[in-house]
Amino acid sequence: MPSFAAETPPIDSAPETFHNMVSGPAPQITSVKITDVSPGSGGHTMVEVTVMGYGSASIKLDGNRLDSSAEIDSTFIVDPMNVIIGFVYTYDCGVLEKGSHTFYVEFTSHNFPYKSKSDSYTFTV
Repeated sequence: MPSFAAETPPIDSAPETFHNMVSGPAPQITSVKITDVSPGSGGHTMVEVTVMGYGSASIKLDGNRLDSSAEIDSTFIVDPMNVIIGFVYTYDCGVLEKGSHTFYVEFTSHNFPYKSKSDSYTFTV
């Protein structure tokens, strides 16, 4: 009968990223802020959103819901102890008609009490 214990590497040989992990409940959403609206390649409009905490997004452009494929990038925000405390998301709103547009984003925390925070920004293309 094979011995799996002999094949399991000791904890010290785990990848470096596992040594600095801190486990615990995901932090509640404490802030959501639209931090940039800028032109992207091909005439697309890009929106950057900074979120403190962990949660799920609901995004609307001019009142119409955008699906999750609009999120094209995310970057961690870490504290001095290397704990992830937030994210910077980039959303691609596509090519927009000239005129005024409103981007709305709401994040709801993954954990009880499921707090929600939102922000909106009206811009002109």
